[in-house]
Amino acid sequence: MRCPRGGVGFGTCVGRPNTRFRVTYSVRTPGGVSVQCCYYVQYTMPIRTRALLEQLPANLVRLAQLDQPLASQGRPQALELGWAEFDAILPDHGLPRGAVTELAVAGGAALGTSVALAAVRAAQQQMGTDVSWCAFVDPSCTLYGPGVAQAGVVLERLLVVRAPVESMGQIALRLARSKIFAVTVIDTVGVPGSGLRPIGLGSWARIVRQLSLGMQGSPCVTLLITDVLAARPLPLPVALRLELSRPAQGQLSVRVAKDRMGRISRACFVRWPPTPAEAPFLPLPSQPSASVTGLSSGESHARLFA
Repeated sequence: MRCPRGGVGFGTCVGRPNTRFRVTYSVRTPGGVSVQCCYYVQYTMPIRTRALLEQLPANLVRLAQLDQPLASQGRPQALELGWAEFDAILPDHGLPRGAVTELAVAGGAALGTSVALAAVRAAQQQMGTDVSWCAFVDPSCTLYGPGVAQAGVVLERLLVVRAPVESMGQIALRLARSKIFAVTVIDTVGVPGSGLRPIGLGSWARIVRQLSLGMQGSPCVTLLITDVLAARPLPLPVALRLELSRPAQGQLSVRVAKDRMGRISRACFVRWPPTPAEAPFLPLPSQPSASVTGLSSGESHARLFA
């Protein structure tokens, strides 16, 4: 799902710095070629976080209804990913709503991005024809658009924020407190070779606590992707911490390391890639079907499914 800095991804920023813009892709599907687009914001310097939401489409904020309590919306307390083998490992068979979940990955190929995008897809599909907006904070600028589309995500309802590291916390708080986005993904890891310097998690204990308070009682989900080896003076006050690793080819290890109700577990193993019956939203990595305008049909990307 990712590409290294300088590779073919969400394109390059055109226009003035600190502006919102839209990128259009030609995505190859079994039925032909379809055109999709995605909103994202790129910051080249620290700015006031208030400017972030001011640059979004006007109808996005006006139509947002995600600040209503869960009880009034009749939604379940957990967001199921639609990946049966993975959901069965989670304490509530899904990701807790109105709370922060940490995806602590061991190594750059631990599929943290794939799990996060599965949550985005699930949140968008649960709204039926009224597709929810989701956000992805991507300081390494490596999120790969066609790979995201292959994961079943509706690109027209995904905001990708290329935030500077020093402003990530403030921007994440602004996104979560807006209660516009059904799922907000905050990636502090990126991919090997992206040039993203290691991000210490010392200040993130306070940020996570503020995120949790701002989301409490809402149907929103926040996913924080971290490096399991990242320096942290104290454990982050998240509602759920999942440790992900790739012990062998074709396997994903998932361990519930923390749960707000104390329901931790040993490492469990799920197949990767899952069979179509287990996770129909995921394509097979050996048969990539997406291409960006300008690439030949034979070209693909090694980091498409990291």
